[in-house]
Amino acid sequence: APDVNPGYGGDPSVLKIDGTYYMYFTGLPTGLWDENLQMPFWNKVFLATSDDGKEWDLREEPIIDSYNAGDQIYYGAGGPSAVYVDGTFYLYYWTTSALEDGLTGLLLRTSEDGIHFGEAIPIVTSHGGCDVKYLPDYNKWVMIYDYDNTVRLGISDDGVNFILGSGADQVLRQEEKGILNHNPGFIGNEFGHGYTTMFAVYGVNDLPLAGTGSNMDARRLEWSRWSIQF
Repeated sequence: APDVNPGYGGDPSVLKIDGTYYMYFTGLPTGLWDENLQMPFWNKVFLATSDDGKEWDLREEPIIDSYNAGDQIYYGAGGPSAVYVDGTFYLYYWTTSALEDGLTGLLLRTSEDGIHFGEAIPIVTSHGGCDVKYLPDYNKWVMIYDYDNTVRLGISDDGVNFILGSGADQVLRQEEKGILNHNPGFIGNEFGHGYTTMFAVYGVNDLPLAGTGSNMDARRLEWSRWSIQF
């Protein structure tokens, strides 16, 4: 409901650790509109937990905060991607709100309990939506992200320093000019781990995301399969 905190939610990333589901998602503070029908709020990252994946306990306070960084409405912080490796929660997210650390772009924070996260670690500043998975067979991290109307891959040895690809072997989806491919995600397991063959899903638009008046009707979901060898 728009009068319940958070007033809007999306972009869920779910882990299941020791029988508990952790759902990280993009949310807005209570209320979408003010008395002047303006939307003065901005995204934050929220957490809900569950024992069965059906009934959820929502933490009303965001676990990743943000603020309005200027006169115009900024995105805030959102698009979380969660991974669990060797007892540590890794939470990747995108932010346009620097807060006290002065960092924007794609950031990483880690946690031992999945609730309280440490200092932000900068990953990359040049693109938005992404999803990260850990490949235990190779001790590698892979990132799928959208950039310049394409869906691309990044690879890392430590989950922080990613080699972002532009070659044909690292571009999963690229269409003729005017097609927008965006908001990709990998299908992984309950720990946020991936496989030697990965399935990716993403949104596709025949029209731009803004300024057309009919962009929501133009969206469709597509998928690609990617096999990895090192």
